[in-house]
Amino acid sequence: AEERFVGTVATIQKYQPDIVGIQEATDNYGSSKFDWVGELQEKLGSVYDSRILTQEEDCSYTFMQIGAGLIIFYKKDRFELQDSGCLEYYADYNRYYQWVKLYDKDANRPLFVTNTHFSIDGGHPELGNENRTSEAEELLDFWENTVKDEALFATGDYNCTSIDQPHLLLQNSIYQPSALLTDEIGQSSVDFCYMNRECMTVEGYEYVSNEYTASDGTTFVMSDHHPVMTYARYK
Repeated sequence: AEERFVGTVATIQKYQPDIVGIQEATDNYGSSKFDWVGELQEKLGSVYDSRILTQEEDCSYTFMQIGAGLIIFYKKDRFELQDSGCLEYYADYNRYYQWVKLYDKDANRPLFVTNTHFSIDGGHPELGNENRTSEAEELLDFWENTVKDEALFATGDYNCTSIDQPHLLLQNSIYQPSALLTDEIGQSSVDFCYMNRECMTVEGYEYVSNEYTASDGTTFVMSDHHPVMTYARYK
């Protein structure tokens, strides 16, 4: 919702991550009409360039749909965009992964970034799990056959925990999640960052505070999830 915007921007500006993956950046959340894409670009544009899912030719939805509201932000002084694209998952309409291929000027090498939002249960847990497993297979296919042996940083809302089948499928490959079970927050997270363990190493992670206190002292929750930040380096 709109009131989460200030806290979201303040958190990104505080930590200054090199890469940011955002989901549900929609201008039609409930009864609110708020241009998340435009507002985020305006507030972060001095530091970050971005690629929006709906810029891709293969995206048939607008960012009014929650599942299509994906954005990848990347620091403009470090990265140059070389290529980008997306895929709508077969299992569920309006669910995608997006990807960019960046050139890392500091490291003199390419870096792939994917960002995704898996299906929800929609009142049917068995169907939700089946859809998410199918989506994980499609995402893994992109990692294995397009990214291949290049560096990968993958963000997303996977809508399931690390012990569910989609993550078991992803973890059985060469890809390493930044965290499994989240003891710090007393529950399993559904937001993860993955890396290609053959060319990147996870040095640590933290769960960023989900509360933001406005200047008038009002405290509110920024998200219904727990934002995760991952520290990684190339091998």
